[in-house]
Amino acid sequence: MPWISQMLGFAVLFIGIALALWVSFWILLALFAAGVVLVVWVHLKEFLLKKGILNPTPGIRQGVDEEVVLPPVIEGDYKRVDSE
Repeated sequence: MPWISQMLGFAVLFIGIALALWVSFWILLALFAAGVVLVVWVHLKEFLLKKGILNPTPGIRQGVDEEVVLPPVIEGDYKRVDSE
């Protein structure tokens, strides 16, 4: 009789492995499809923005190259003051 329970346990193990592989396959497929959709959307959005068909997102300035302003350099002779 113990060999029957071992055989049933082995069958349940195989069913569990098959179920895990089946679920993980569909999850992986869904993640791959979502990644492809996101890449296509980014390229399509960039294309539509360049053509002027799609309005840019409010608050985001597109295509504006702002000049980088550095702080002024103050020249002079400086002496180190020793602290006591």
